[in-house]
Amino acid sequence: MVVKYVYLVMALTGAVAMPVLLDNFLKAYQSWRTAEQGLVKAREEKSAADAYRSRYEAYRAYATEVDQFAKLAQEERLVRNAWTSYQIKVDNRPIPVMDLRQLLLSTRNGMHQYFKPKSVEINSITLAELEKLGNSAQDNTSNQKVDPGLGGLNQLNRKAQETFNKRKPDPGMAVFFSIEGEYLVQHQ
Repeated sequence: MVVKYVYLVMALTGAVAMPVLLDNFLKAYQSWRTAEQGLVKAREEKSAADAYRSRYEAYRAYATEVDQFAKLAQEERLVRNAWTSYQIKVDNRPIPVMDLRQLLLSTRNGMHQYFKPKSVEINSITLAELEKLGNSAQDNTSNQKVDPGLGGLNQLNRKAQETFNKRKPDPGMAVFFSIEGEYLVQHQ
């Protein structure tokens, strides 16, 4: 009979203890799931922080390089206020070939000057061709027709004719020079 009482006590203890144990197990499982989700979130935040740190370090390295360049530019007087800008635009100016060398030399860069070209164009035409164009331009202006094959040389021809009549160049010794760009000259 004692065995029956032992079983009864055990059954009553098990009936009372089972829900408590089951409640504790469910709470522990829920805590484990919450901790696991927190660990995943912490790992994501750590990887985001590492990525931010690496981007920040890359930015700091870049900013250091820019600061060094700015300091060097300041020392070498390459800053914006140390330069004067001159806009240059010359359209189809007839010049003697002998002057062309000096014009081309002036487009070179130096220690205290810089030429930033948009366009440089040199066209050559002989005096005989120019006279021929001049005659056809005069013929065309009387008929108010412009030969599209001339590519707009009629207006240019008039300017060149005036210049050539003043200078009397040798045949084949003149060129049309066009240049557009910006000269930057450093203050001394």
